[in-house]
Amino acid sequence: MRPNDDGVLPLEAEASSIVQGKRGEKGKSIQQMRLENLARKKALEVAYFEVHMLKAFIRLADYMVVEAVFASLLASAQDISQQITKTRKEGIIGVSVRLEFNPAIVVIEPSAETVMESMRHSVDSIVQNISSVPRILFMPCFRTHFSKSEPCSGLSIPDCC
Repeated sequence: MRPNDDGVLPLEAEASSIVQGKRGEKGKSIQQMRLENLARKKALEVAYFEVHMLKAFIRLADYMVVEAVFASLLASAQDISQQITKTRKEGIIGVSVRLEFNPAIVVIEPSAETVMESMRHSVDSIVQNISSVPRILFMPCFRTHFSKSEPCSGLSIPDCC
């Protein structure tokens, strides 16, 4: 290797510029460089730890949303149940009674089956609306944090309700 115009070998010039920083600046002490390297290393460890905690945080937020939605479903079902069983002077469902004398029969409209089917339909509609709430886990911006092998389905309401 040939020395440059200053009479210094190129590798020596590079090594001195690393220690001294920019040309004309006072060089950092080795202790200062070690402290900076330790601080940088610690910051990288904290960042790595926080990235791995992000998955747990997203899952926690998703569980909290699912729990709130499920509580809303139960509250709606209990409210319907209370409205049906509450004693009142006037009924909650309008019923018409028709008496026929030719063949002596009494026709009540709507029938008990029709009322029950209407109630089932109302509860099913509530469950369907809640099931259509998008899960936080499956949003595209968060999906990258989870493996493709993990199940990807919507909110499932247990059959016990």
